Amino acid sequence: MSKKDNLIKAACKLFSSNGFMQTSVAEICSEAGANIAAVNYYFSSKENLYREVWSYAYKKAEDKWPVMKEGGTDEERLRYFIENMINRIFDKGPAGMFPLMIGREITEPSDCLQDLIESFLMPIGQYLISIIKSILGSKADPLTIYHHKQSIIGQYSFYSFSRSVREIKERLNVIPISTPEQITTHIVNYSLAGLRDTRERLEL
Repeated sequence: MSKKDNLIKAACKLFSSNGFMQTSVAEICSEAGANIAAVNYYFSSKENLYREVWSYAYKKAEDKWPVMKEGGTDEERLRYFIENMINRIFDKGPAGMFPLMIGREITEPSDCLQDLIESFLMPIGQYLISIIKSILGSKADPLTIYHHKQSIIGQYSFYSFSRSVREIKERLNVIPISTPEQITTHIVNYSLAGLRDTRERLEL
């Protein structure tokens, strides 16, 4: 692995754990076993390295758990989308870094936030909207579509943002331990019920 790749991998580990602001260039170089000047040499700035790390984390997630399915019914595409979003969240390896990066960036926004939203999050959101629009039909207005989109995102994102609390409660047997498949099935069934109910009311 090249020195540049080592820096990206080390930075991904630190950024996903500590966030952009709480991670120093010195820490990244130490983790990568590189000279303190290496970040500037390969990336020009910490911000550019951060963008590279987002691309790295996104690719790892997409390669193992792609969320955009070609073909199939709307229901199949929705299940595929939600299932692999949940799989990303529960993945303990490199493919699970992307949800952690999102969580850190949302709770402690960097100056890169808008670029990251436009490059990585909006395409995913637009794909989900296309499924929702197809299920709801032509009578659905943009606000109704948006509310359903945010409802679905909120359901699976909960398992990312509540990770530390959830894991503690599971160890203490305060809550039952759910598998990714069980969580997926619940979110899909709940979301489809809401979408179908909305379509029925729109068509009255």
